[in-house]
Amino acid sequence: MLKSKPKAKNANPIFKFLDAITYTKEDLNFDDPQIAKAYDPYMINRWLSMVDIYLAFVNDTVNKYDMDKVSHFQFLKSSLPKQKVARWNYIKKKKDITLQEKRYVADYFEIGLNEAELYTNMMPDETIKKFLSIYTYGRNKMMDV
Repeated sequence: MLKSKPKAKNANPIFKFLDAITYTKEDLNFDDPQIAKAYDPYMINRWLSMVDIYLAFVNDTVNKYDMDKVSHFQFLKSSLPKQKVARWNYIKKKKDITLQEKRYVADYFEIGLNEAELYTNMMPDETIKKFLSIYTYGRNKMMDV
């Protein structure tokens, strides 16, 4: 049984919850107020849906029902196969990029503007800055309207 340990204030045990659901299949002690407070079905569903193999199940099955925390945990734990998720990747918010910067990326890779936006969302910020500096070097920003 997964027990709560004294932790730093505001520590989020969501990864322990996810591991208990998908890999260790341990029970959570919902009588513990820290666990009961920290377990958020919405966030669990959100993290699970970011893994390709769980996406359809979470969207088609779990999201349709309004369950209490204990039922939600037990349902997921019993429904999902025992499998170690190598890495929990969080899908981040799209980057704020101007239309002109999208045009630079589209020109460079010879792609459309929609694909350019996808490319920039996958690029690290440092790479985008270096890349855009090639196109904006010596230019007045007001010229690119």
